[in-house]
Amino acid sequence: MGTTSPATTLISTMAARSCFRQLSKISSCSRLGTRSLATKNDQISKFLNTRHLRLQNGEKSPLLFSPQEYDRRLANLRKLMKEKNIGAAVFTSIHNIAYFSNYVYCSMGRPYALVVTQDTQTSVSALVDGGQPWRRTYGENIVYTDWKKDNYIHAIKEVVGDMKENIGVEMDHMNMLTHRKLSTAIPTASIIDISQETGEQRMIKSDEEIAITKIGAAAADLGGEVCKATIKEGVEEWQIAREVVNAMTEYMAKNLDDRAEIMDAWAWIQSGSMNSDGCHNPLTRRKVKKGDIIMLNCFPESMQGYYNALESY
Repeated sequence: MGTTSPATTLISTMAARSCFRQLSKISSCSRLGTRSLATKNDQISKFLNTRHLRLQNGEKSPLLFSPQEYDRRLANLRKLMKEKNIGAAVFTSIHNIAYFSNYVYCSMGRPYALVVTQDTQTSVSALVDGGQPWRRTYGENIVYTDWKKDNYIHAIKEVVGDMKENIGVEMDHMNMLTHRKLSTAIPTASIIDISQETGEQRMIKSDEEIAITKIGAAAADLGGEVCKATIKEGVEEWQIAREVVNAMTEYMAKNLDDRAEIMDAWAWIQSGSMNSDGCHNPLTRRKVKKGDIIMLNCFPESMQGYYNALESY
């Protein structure tokens, strides 16, 4: 059995405290009696038996795109669902969840989902993320806890209900274990694949998407210019990449404002005949030398799942 790192323990403890605050408000007692102990035991029992909850903390955050853009996407999806007699679509991938809801999850070993019906769209997230998924979701959100096995499936079932129509999923992303558990939880429904159709829908870019892509392209171009200006003999690969990433992140932060979270922007600088033999070779401490081959990859990604790539020798 593996050991739990201090960071993991801290995250789990923070999640537990967050959930406890949402489930109960325990008043402080000057003396500890049998009645107060019984009350706290009941509250702890309720806390541990809570499989999912709604956590609407704060206000909704700005969206990357307009509400009309998300409505357009959802309308196209619901048209497909109607044609295939799908009562609910259960997405599990980052790309489809972001495309239809604006929310970009960070898995860290936990599963996430977006459940779309003809009337609602609901993201399914882990308690460790608190109220952030609700704030970033164009729609509703349900949070599952870690205290019992398969609370994730239980939360999906809470949204879907005892459905008799088909359930659409991404078979190119959903693993067999999740497929089996979902089938067992909702035995009245048949699970069908809609990954191809949704992929084709995402390929057709709207004017709003093109505008965001242009921001990413400009950030990548800036990263290339910063790379060229930073390359000097004796500078290490990671030092060049740091300057490139900082420049791209600053540009996107200024141009996207609060419409997007500040996520990953990254760069690879591969130098010399050895480290430049693969496009995805990680950064090293190798110092640039005169006459080196320099390979550059710029990836500005702080755009709610949208990103651009600049690759050059």
